[in-house]
Amino acid sequence: MRYMYDASTPPLEPPHWYACAGYIGGGTPRVWTKAEWDAQPTVKRLPIWTGAGRPDTEEAGQEDGGNILHALRDLGVPAGVTVALDMETEVKPIYAETVGYALAINSYHLLIYGSFSYVTKYPTIFPSLWAADWSDNEQEAIDQAEGRIVAVQWRSAGEIGREFDMSLIEQNVPLW
Repeated sequence: MRYMYDASTPPLEPPHWYACAGYIGGGTPRVWTKAEWDAQPTVKRLPIWTGAGRPDTEEAGQEDGGNILHALRDLGVPAGVTVALDMETEVKPIYAETVGYALAINSYHLLIYGSFSYVTKYPTIFPSLWAADWSDNEQEAIDQAEGRIVAVQWRSAGEIGREFDMSLIEQNVPLW
């Protein structure tokens, strides 16, 4: 497991960890710019698209799938890496499967993010999950990362008094 931070706004004083995760679009109030991505002192990056609030339809998934691909290309994100779909407390398998298909046919991998009790309700056709469970216990987070759960967000920005949340992510997840 490796340390990863995520933030809606790029932190002014980011930690020098393995990976950072930031927003590329969707229902987020703030999209990171290329310059902000480039300013992060991490080895790897995980782009996030906010899908929470979208209808559970193929049409919404197709629209967002296309928009995600456009955002990835604008940032120069290479094929073969993972994109997180932020679903918070929503379970929308039709939407997520359609987004995942658009990513897969373009050689990207889908990672669904959400609250632990919700994200684990996604059908097993979704092989990779990022579960938020603010236990404030690193060992508990490590223990939860098994099977489909390849990342665990275990401390919130508010808990640590910083501009970012803390996660652990398996090192075999292909990141940008």
